[in-house]
Amino acid sequence: MRRRSLENLYRKARQRPPGYLTDVLRHAVTVNRDEGWYTLNDDDFEMLRRRWATRGPKPPTSKLKTAAHITHRLAHAAKSIAKTTFGIDRATEEQVDARLNVCRQCPRGHATFNADGSLHTCGPMLESLKRDGHGTCGCILTIKARDLAETCPFGWWPMAVGPGKTT
Repeated sequence: MRRRSLENLYRKARQRPPGYLTDVLRHAVTVNRDEGWYTLNDDDFEMLRRRWATRGPKPPTSKLKTAAHITHRLAHAAKSIAKTTFGIDRATEEQVDARLNVCRQCPRGHATFNADGSLHTCGPMLESLKRDGHGTCGCILTIKARDLAETCPFGWWPMAVGPGKTT
């Protein structure tokens, strides 16, 4: 469920084609005009996002920004590996297996596999780096699944609530 601001919705509606505001509010689960918010379920949110996406050329990303993004991603991965190596925020084998099973059966089909059929990454690794982090994460899943602080970019992994526990 996604809670969104009505003020932002009205601002976007002025820039979108006629019918946008009506379509969004028709799919809203709840609308609280007094507090200025509405909620959409995740499937409707994604459907509306695709339906009303503004099309147009994206400005090219500078090489400096791309290099900074790649450096940040590599540092994040190194930190995660170091933490789990020393047992900090390390998932149990059952949690790792549960996470990887979700990835193997990814509802969006993002998992990539090695030639031997073993799970590899969440989407193509280098493609994710080129897109500045939009879409799949590109992480090596057998490593990422070991860190309880890590999450699936699409919310498919259960959240950690304490040592050895998940919701």
